[in-house]
Amino acid sequence: MGFFGYYVRIRKRKAKRSKLCRRSVPVCKDITRSINDLSDELLIKILSFLPTKVAVSTSILSKQWQFLWMWLPKLEYSSLRYYSESSAPREFIDKYLPLHRAPVIERFSLDLSVEPEYIKRWVEIAVSRYVHDLDIYHIAWFSWMFPLRLVSPSLKTLGLHCLMFEDDESLQGLLDICPVLEDLSVLLRGECSMGEITVIVPTLQRLSLSVSWCCYIDGYVIDTPSLKYFKLEDWYNSIHDVEIKDMPELREAYVDVVFFVLKSVIGSITSVKHLTICSEVCWKQPSQVPQCLLSSLQIFNWSGYFGRAQERDIAVYILKNACCLEKVTIFADIVQYSVPHLKMIKELAFSSRASTTCELVFVECPYEMFD
Repeated sequence: MGFFGYYVRIRKRKAKRSKLCRRSVPVCKDITRSINDLSDELLIKILSFLPTKVAVSTSILSKQWQFLWMWLPKLEYSSLRYYSESSAPREFIDKYLPLHRAPVIERFSLDLSVEPEYIKRWVEIAVSRYVHDLDIYHIAWFSWMFPLRLVSPSLKTLGLHCLMFEDDESLQGLLDICPVLEDLSVLLRGECSMGEITVIVPTLQRLSLSVSWCCYIDGYVIDTPSLKYFKLEDWYNSIHDVEIKDMPELREAYVDVVFFVLKSVIGSITSVKHLTICSEVCWKQPSQVPQCLLSSLQIFNWSGYFGRAQERDIAVYILKNACCLEKVTIFADIVQYSVPHLKMIKELAFSSRASTTCELVFVECPYEMFD
């Protein structure tokens, strides 16, 4: 038995066209007339659900539609996805973005290979429209400094991926000018060298922090008391300091870290209800049962379970002490350490459980799926 799935194709017999279907032209005219009778405000709302390219293309429909897209609160520009070869995205954005009419830009996304001065100019315009969600993907063959003055105080979502920070205080300096930030994603890749990273944001509700194995850091401090979702990936093997302050509002956590970081994380997620662990652990039974097991944990997922004695002891301990547990899903590999699937199931299925309603689910996965 292995990891597999089914592909089902359902074919329906073609029905004969009725006389009503044949009279489709008048019906289409009625629909078009009905759409044009809608208010501009409602039409802009409808356009906001479309990709930017599609929304812009509606400008050729009629005079009423010609400038509707220029009121869109969300703009996503990509050289690969949204523009034909005959229309250079750089020229298009440079011409029309200064004329954009929306007083507030909720989301502004750039995925273009252009000179930094264009990005600075466009971001300045987005900031002047109180942008909430700023997403910039830019590959540069040379370094350039992103000015902090371009960051809007109204920013609620921020993603920083594969950046080089000037010094230890650069990240926190950026966060300090975002007083209402709610969603932060930081991805440290490449051979970046930093001291201690600090993430201190009282308003933050979602945080994703990823540290690759080739980064050189002294450690990090996380102080986010309003956090509801926490994703931490830390594969840096050298010993580094980790300080994670209490997260009393946390509801869901995803943890994939080197073993010596795990203890710091577990001690800070006392209220978590949905926990996923992908880390190899060095187990030593705690003297006191963690608070999250006693009062909050409802869903627990374990990816990369090999059935070794130490892993079994941890799983048994969680089942024995998690009073509110509703479901445990074990993504198991029966090949890596030659532990029979039936033995895995028996060891956990027959162990005592603090929650009488807890459901235990085993899923067989090849080891490669955990990478």
